[in-house]
Amino acid sequence: MSIATTSMDDERLWSWRFKPREDDDDSMAYQPPADLMHNMSDGELFQRAMDVSRLSRHRLGMAPKIAFMFLTKGDLPLSPLWEKYFAGHSGLYSIYIHPRPSYHADNTSSSVFYRRQIPSKAVSWGSLSLVNAERRLLANALLDLSNERFVLLSESCIPLFNFSFTYQHLMSSRYSFVDAFDEPGPAARGRYQPKLAPEINVTEWRKGAQWFEASRQVAVIVVNETHYYAKFDELRDVMYLQDEHYIPTILTIKAPHLIANRTLAWAYWTGGVHPVTFGKDDVSDGFLRKINQEKNCSYNDQPSTVCYLFARKFAPSALEPLLKLAPTSLGFGSSVHVCKEDGVRFLDLGRKQCRVCSSEEVTVLVKVFALLLLLVVTVSVLGTSAGQQLWSWNSAMGEEEDSMISQPPINLTHSMSDDELFRRAVNVSMMGRYRRSRVSTPKIAFMFLAGGGLPLSPLWEKYFEGHRELYSVYVHSHPSYQPDYPSSSVFYKRQIPSQVLAWGGLSMVDAERRLLVNALLDVSNQRFVLLSETCIPLFDFSFTYRYLMRSKYSFVETFDDPGPGARGRYDPKLQPEISIQQWRKGTQWFEVSRQVAVVIVNETACYARFHELGGGVIVPDEHYIPTVLTITAPHLIANRSLTWTMWKKDHKGHPATFGKDDINGTFPEQINRDRNCSYNDRPSAICFLFARKFATSALEPLLELASAYPGSVRSRTDAEGSES
Repeated sequence: MSIATTSMDDERLWSWRFKPREDDDDSMAYQPPADLMHNMSDGELFQRAMDVSRLSRHRLGMAPKIAFMFLTKGDLPLSPLWEKYFAGHSGLYSIYIHPRPSYHADNTSSSVFYRRQIPSKAVSWGSLSLVNAERRLLANALLDLSNERFVLLSESCIPLFNFSFTYQHLMSSRYSFVDAFDEPGPAARGRYQPKLAPEINVTEWRKGAQWFEASRQVAVIVVNETHYYAKFDELRDVMYLQDEHYIPTILTIKAPHLIANRTLAWAYWTGGVHPVTFGKDDVSDGFLRKINQEKNCSYNDQPSTVCYLFARKFAPSALEPLLKLAPTSLGFGSSVHVCKEDGVRFLDLGRKQCRVCSSEEVTVLVKVFALLLLLVVTVSVLGTSAGQQLWSWNSAMGEEEDSMISQPPINLTHSMSDDELFRRAVNVSMMGRYRRSRVSTPKIAFMFLAGGGLPLSPLWEKYFEGHRELYSVYVHSHPSYQPDYPSSSVFYKRQIPSQVLAWGGLSMVDAERRLLVNALLDVSNQRFVLLSETCIPLFDFSFTYRYLMRSKYSFVETFDDPGPGARGRYDPKLQPEISIQQWRKGTQWFEVSRQVAVVIVNETACYARFHELGGGVIVPDEHYIPTVLTITAPHLIANRSLTWTMWKKDHKGHPATFGKDDINGTFPEQINRDRNCSYNDRPSAICFLFARKFATSALEPLLELASAYPGSVRSRTDAEGSES
């Protein structure tokens, strides 16, 4: 993409630019706008926001920010409270204000609201113009690549916790906080218009609070969506309160697994179309505490008593008592109680048993982390010999351990223990999320779990040919195995430090996690495929790459079966970490996203139970990952494997093996013939990308068929059609 056509006037008004790197046309440095005013139309703005969001892999290595988006009529009468809220947290937030177009703010240059007004349009209550304003705020906020979370607020909103806690709560959340519910009454389903069909049917119609909080991924979906918006626009004169329906409905259709289905902005409803407004006489310490008192909700799939971070509606007269309560009830700038309950850190002024720490203490920790990230970027960009020495692949890194550059290792051999390796991988993943890497293209990590050599390696060499920058290879074989691949081979020096494996033992799980952590050390690896030495690809690399990179889900098989080969293997000693209802089985061969890979290697509670039971769990590699992901991330998995296997009735633990005489011109194509599965929530006829088990004798006929990848043109066309 080029911005070369931008005029000098437009560049002056729109004071940010892309700067292509000399050594990488696809890598771009990014400067967020210092002045938010510009002359783009909404269409141009939305397109620019999408273009910028595609550069998210190249974002600057700074601390992630929360974008606070105020949808107002004019002034922010509670701005002194917000000024106090933001004090001391510069660099961790951005502010965007959408008032009526004629409004001209008079904030001083020292104010956090100074020049944070975006180009706006007139808004009328209950109309589609409110949706337009919300999308306009999101699009402007998306132009700053460091914005990771997006909160929509009104001029009558107040924060219920200090900034440090809010930041931690949002940045640690796996979900966006969007209210979306189905109700048969006249105020919900009763507002549905049959003319919305076929794009939106009544069972997909949702209602929710206008005030949302969204991750960057969800924000991009909202701004980029046009299909359903066109229907809303077409019916703008006959639909009622569209702002309560548009975002809840489209996210229910497009990304239900990404939303928590609740809002973070509390309001008190007594009937009617507007909530109660609170003034000076209503505000007290007890009133503010009562908002979250005895509330029950879910946070990262765990019970929580902190359900609201903000509240509305508060009149200007409430400002004085709110400012007086800010140091105590809201914890602004003074000591607050920080408690730990159900894995969620939160403020609770009523619990004396909690330790006391200051909000500045939390802020300092966040800023130290931000400085470490900046150090990472500095070293990565400089690329000096000193920077290269920092990545020494030595377990005794001392003070430099937490400030590693995210440069993948050239040679995979190292002396780290598994514990050190796991910790390093998680740290790199955290830093890699915000780093500015010189490697711009995401890669697939192909992880081979092998007994020794790779007898089908010539087939894989042909498969990878011409795609050098799009994949990484990792091989876990017997520790005594010494490969002799030539330097031109894709498998040259790709063997990781390994340990002895026992079939049906926990060592198989250890090997899988060991492969994942080694692959996670390369921050450009975004998808991770586990394969054996007997696996073959069914499609060419280009198709496989598109299929995986476009997938919303990870491909992990996980099912509940009452028989002896599934629930029959459950051991009651796995409780309380794992109940029998959570126990799952699935094939060992998986494909996962980076997010899911981090979940697997970072998990310790369930693993400790498996380890404690030793041989008490039969074939743990068929249960550990399926069970862990069912508990921690069921919304992220497609519940199927991409690796085809043929099981015989008398398989005795092993599938059928195919040799030279089994391979013919139609064999690969038959594997996906007449299949039915789901891809990105749509029907697909392509269910497998890989297959096993193939003997060494199968190599010759497979190489002859390789020129005909991916089995047939029809299969590839059908698969591509299923992705669209």
